[in-house]
Amino acid sequence: RFFKDLPDAKGIILIDLDDFFLINSVYSKEIGDEFLKKLAHKIAHNNCTKNSIYRTGGDEFAIISYQEKDLVGIAECLLETIERFYIKKDNILIQLSATIAISYKQPLIETADLALKYGKKNRLNLVVFSNTLNIFQETQAFLDITMRIKQALKTDNVVPFFQCIKDKDGNITKYESLMRIKEQDKYLVPAIFLDIAKKTKLYPQLTMHMVTKTFKFMRYKNIPFSINISYDDIINHRIYNFLLQEIDQFDKPQNIIIELLETEAFEQFNYVHNFINELKKRGVKIAIDDFGSGYSNFIYLEKLKPDFIKIDGEIVSKLLFSENSAFLVKTIVDF
Repeated sequence: RFFKDLPDAKGIILIDLDDFFLINSVYSKEIGDEFLKKLAHKIAHNNCTKNSIYRTGGDEFAIISYQEKDLVGIAECLLETIERFYIKKDNILIQLSATIAISYKQPLIETADLALKYGKKNRLNLVVFSNTLNIFQETQAFLDITMRIKQALKTDNVVPFFQCIKDKDGNITKYESLMRIKEQDKYLVPAIFLDIAKKTKLYPQLTMHMVTKTFKFMRYKNIPFSINISYDDIINHRIYNFLLQEIDQFDKPQNIIIELLETEAFEQFNYVHNFINELKKRGVKIAIDDFGSGYSNFIYLEKLKPDFIKIDGEIVSKLLFSENSAFLVKTIVDF
């Protein structure tokens, strides 16, 4: 019925309940269904609007208007209705918030959905679609980077850059393997594509390409080298097993240094700890990167027992000017 009524509409309101899945996960699907039915009844019988209200998805509702009028007042009334609504189970009040999007621009569903995604991303309760939101530009940029990642994977243009690390005498002590995407005569750095790769589930392929190429290049070079591994890699069983397999086939595992960001090394600590123990059994060394950028948890640091600690660059840059930075660096060095 919704799609039958939509063609003549002049405006639309989309309503999406925030984190509804938590009700199903924490309580039960039955309680989640009860919550939705009672909320749908509440919305349908409120005084916010006389327009028909449609349930378009599990936790999504829509209202269409056949007149070119301001829908913001209706949306604000609906927000208040939803935020006041609750059901009570075992003396626990179950409530949710919502994100609401309004659009008067055709095609209504597509533009309202873009506004809804913008609201979710920016944690806004109410968004009215307009070209000034730069939603189209953001979406286009997202799709563009996604296609470039896919093309790089297809053409084998995910490549490692090796940055040499020297001691005070200028001798090379190790290499750091850094991910890049090669496009003709230029290279994309991770800041451009890594977050998008994670959102589009292309990230595991990037990691495996990097591990394979780095290990192949360094196999016959008797010098330590490091490669970055993220928490996302550790909890992905496919990458976890792939990495251990590649290490097992490497002739000099003592030359491998796995770098973990401090902010990720202490996330789900037991899982990370077990991963590190597996690496150390194989002779692999561990480095904690950007230490000092997060919580600088020395208790966890003692348990992980990394071979190297790389202090956050921002702290080091303030070493001569900030007593706090100097104290923190001294504490880390003395630890």
